[in-house]
Amino acid sequence: MDRMLEAPDWISLQKQCQDLALSVQFYLNITKTTLKEKVVHEIKAYLESHYHENIQLDQLAERFDLNSSYVSNLYSRSTGQTILEYVTWLRIRKAKKMLWESSFKISKTSSNVGYDNQRYFCQVFKKHVGASPGQYRKEHMMKSEENQPL
Repeated sequence: MDRMLEAPDWISLQKQCQDLALSVQFYLNITKTTLKEKVVHEIKAYLESHYHENIQLDQLAERFDLNSSYVSNLYSRSTGQTILEYVTWLRIRKAKKMLWESSFKISKTSSNVGYDNQRYFCQVFKKHVGASPGQYRKEHMMKSEENQPL
């Protein structure tokens, strides 16, 4: 600012103002990007903790004090997938782990990962994994038995 006040002529003052404006614009762009990244990171963290709940976009947006369309577009542009796709991926990943590590019934696994309808869970699971939950568990058990020493 002092340099501006001490500018020897109008052209120097214009140049300093232009440089300052570019610096401010650069700073604002970085800050805006950083804030968007922070919001996306916070949304992902929230989804990872609450994937088993019935997550509604408007409630998610309200939680972050943002517009639901903005949240949806920001998340999709930043991650390359929709919020629903990410929640589904989290649920399927957790279901696979539960099928490996527990003897829960499929209905219990379904409800534990956030699906109230077991039939729908089985359809989604098969679409993403290529096998039904029961087949997946059976195949995993057979593989782990094959790897057991005699």
